[in-house]
Amino acid sequence: MFGRALLSMIRAETLGDQTPRYAALRELGLEVLLISGGADAVIPAADIARVRALVGRHRGLDLPSAAHNLLLTHPEEVAGALRAFCGAEG
Repeated sequence: MFGRALLSMIRAETLGDQTPRYAALRELGLEVLLISGGADAVIPAADIARVRALVGRHRGLDLPSAAHNLLLTHPEEVAGALRAFCGAEG
């Protein structure tokens, strides 16, 4: 199962440089919600800071004890952030 998912990410070019996609988000002018884990060993904090700078207008939430799989380990916090974000936008 993991192999198929990895192959799909490679085909969709999601593992390479995403700068053009982040720049496209900035051009839309919409606020973006970025949720990151402070204990993420996969995506370094410097990369998260770079993404935040590239997307422009955003609301950020850092979960200090969350690793890369924060959707599984911190579902309540993620759901709360999504509810608050969507409520503010709606």
